[in-house]
Amino acid sequence: MSERHSGRSFEFEQGAQGKMNYLLIIGCSQRKVASGEMLPAIDRYDGPTYRCLRKFRDTNLDKKYPFPTNLRILILSAKFGLIHPETEIPAYDLEMTTGRAEEIRHEVKLDLYHCLHFYKIAYGGMDQVFINLGKTYRHTLDGFHWGTIATMEASGGIGLKTQQMKAWLQRLKMEANHE
Repeated sequence: MSERHSGRSFEFEQGAQGKMNYLLIIGCSQRKVASGEMLPAIDRYDGPTYRCLRKFRDTNLDKKYPFPTNLRILILSAKFGLIHPETEIPAYDLEMTTGRAEEIRHEVKLDLYHCLHFYKIAYGGMDQVFINLGKTYRHTLDGFHWGTIATMEASGGIGLKTQQMKAWLQRLKMEANHE
């Protein structure tokens, strides 16, 4: 994993609620649940990243909000752009090509700026972002300026990236359990 700090020291500030706030950005999955009905994106996509994320979600005791309350998740979809895990989507088949990444880049970056602005107002901002995207998906964020938000980016193949994301999520869960 690589960690970049855009003008920020290694000492993290805490969000408005007195704890750090985190954002996970993941790409959609070619493998999808083949149901004719609309499903939340987190349940529609079925690649290794999503199986790991669902397992993390389903083992949390708090079913009202199954992720740590200081974690926000955004999914980068080749078809829909930036969406939330709860966004209901149909089954579809659209590959993220370099051309498609270029086509949606402006919209994705604008949506991300809006999300970060909302998170700043609602939660005191994000302290750290974990990016788990394939190379082609990553092109949609080319030139995005994170400001003072620390970013971590998964690296390697999909299995290694999933392991890195899992370790990051487990660390967040442990921090939440100690508060």
